[in-house]
Amino acid sequence: MAIFHLRARTVGRASGASAAAAAAYLLRLGKYARAGHDPCVFSLSANMPTWAAGPRQRLEYWRAAEHERANGRLFKSLELALPRELTHAQRVALAREFCDRVARTDAGEPLPYLMAVHGGKGGNPHCHVMVSERVQDGHDRTPETWFSRASPQGKNPESGGARKTSDLKPREWLQATRELLARLTNDALAAAGFMARVDHRSLAAQGIARTPEVHLGPAGVARLRRGAGSRRADDLEEQQKEALAARGLADELAHEASQIQAELAALQATPTGTAAMLARAERQAAAKSKNAPPQKGNAYAGPGIR
Repeated sequence: MAIFHLRARTVGRASGASAAAAAAYLLRLGKYARAGHDPCVFSLSANMPTWAAGPRQRLEYWRAAEHERANGRLFKSLELALPRELTHAQRVALAREFCDRVARTDAGEPLPYLMAVHGGKGGNPHCHVMVSERVQDGHDRTPETWFSRASPQGKNPESGGARKTSDLKPREWLQATRELLARLTNDALAAAGFMARVDHRSLAAQGIARTPEVHLGPAGVARLRRGAGSRRADDLEEQQKEALAARGLADELAHEASQIQAELAALQATPTGTAAMLARAERQAAAKSKNAPPQKGNAYAGPGIR
C-alpha cells in the first residue's frame, strides 16, 4: 500500500554536521558501504558548478561546502517515501522529477542537489535529497569562492560567492513541497494503472479520527542498530503504550456499557422492573390526587407534599 512520508530539515555547520559525511552516507561510500545499510540503488547530482559536475565528482561539492562560514546553512535535507507498487525505473523517474522541481528558487533558478534512492529494508524504498541554497547562476568560480559571501547587489556577481536563496525557508515552501510530492506520486500511480493514492494532509484534515503514527525512518533505525539512543524511538514506544492503554480503556467502557444495557433489559422484562415501577407510581399519585381535599384560595390543588 502506498504511503506518504516527507521529512525536511535544514542542516547547518553550527550543529557540527558535515556535508561531505552526509553525502557519503547517502551514496553508501567509505565506512557507509559496509554491510548493515540498505543499498543505494540510484544516485544523481545536478545543477552543479563546473568543478563538481563530473560523474566521479559526486562528493566534491559537499567537500567544498566546508568553506561555509561557521554558522552557515549547509543544505536542505529531504527524505521521502517511494511507492512499493511502482517498478524501480518508475520510482527513479518519480524521484528525479520531484528533485528537479524542488531544487529551484521561486523564480526558477536551479539549485545544486544530490539525490540517492535507497532500496529500503523490508520493502521500504525511499529517497534522500541534499539541496544547496547556493544559486547556480552560470558564473565560473573556484570552490573556495563559490561558498564565500556573495557580491553586493549591483557589483560583478562573479567576483563573490554564489548567492544564497531564502526561498526554501518559509513554512509555505514546505506545504507546497508536500503537495507537490503527493501530486507527482498519485500521477505516477495512476499512470502505472494502480488505484492506490496518497494524501499529504494531516489525519484531522482528512477527517480521520486516529492518532498519527511515529516513524523511526532510516536514520532512527541506524541509530538503534549502533546502540545509540533515539528520541523518535522513545516517542514511538510512548505512543504504543498510550495506544495500548486507550484500547484497554475502550474495551473496558464497552464491557460496562453492555452490562448496563443487559441490566436495563432485565428490569424492563420483569414485573418489578423500571416500567412496572413507574406505572405503579403514576397510579398511586392519581389515586391520592382524587381523594385529597381541594385547597382554598390560590393555593395549588394537587397531591399533598409530605
